[in-house]
Amino acid sequence: MNHEIFDPLELLNSQFRYPFPTLKNPHADQLQEITENQWIDGEYLWLYEKNPDLRKKYKKTKTAHIAAQWFPTASMERFRPICRLMLWTLYNDDLYEESEPDDIEFVHARSIAVLNGEITAVESGIPLGGMLASLREELLQFIPEESISRFTLMISKYFKGLETELKYKKTKLFLL
Repeated sequence: MNHEIFDPLELLNSQFRYPFPTLKNPHADQLQEITENQWIDGEYLWLYEKNPDLRKKYKKTKTAHIAAQWFPTASMERFRPICRLMLWTLYNDDLYEESEPDDIEFVHARSIAVLNGEITAVESGIPLGGMLASLREELLQFIPEESISRFTLMISKYFKGLETELKYKKTKLFLL
């Protein structure tokens, strides 16, 4: 029996190879600048205006560079809503990660209604309603309403997962 001990980092560096190149969207730097200056310090500044450390954290996360790995060939115009979605996910998680499960049901329903175009951002009464309305408008430039519906289902599943997580945090019981 061979009981050799392997260093996982060395194994990854010396033996592990992807059969495809690592691609990154060439618009990442430009969209990161938009994310930081137009969104975090501009359009959505009011969310965290009194918390410059949190805004700095969001900038340091480099959400456009994360998205650039997932969508390496998207044009600048198509990449923009992807970057907005990436920032929305961070904002949404931070806003609601300690909420009551019942509060999430309201936010969930209103978010889906905005994404489906059933209500406006103002009518939604939720902090990120405007961000979702902008996302919907940007996506509709490139994908049909049916695809928006599939996207909205994905966001709905995310919210159901968040609700389940919050119920677990509250009761320490995993309930389906």
